[in-house]
Amino acid sequence: MEQTAINILVAVFGILGLTITLAAATLRQLPDLLHAIREARRALRGENPTRAESRRE
Repeated sequence: MEQTAINILVAVFGILGLTITLAAATLRQLPDLLHAIREARRALRGENPTRAESRRE
């Protein structure tokens, strides 16, 4: 009984650690993802990406 509780506790902390790690990695990549989405939308509209970038700055 006691060993089972310890195993469950270790599993819960393992899953929690994995979830936090994945969330941090996703948030770290979010700016690049948003930039890629903006570039794709510009390309679909037929805008020149370099001209649109210089307008933004």
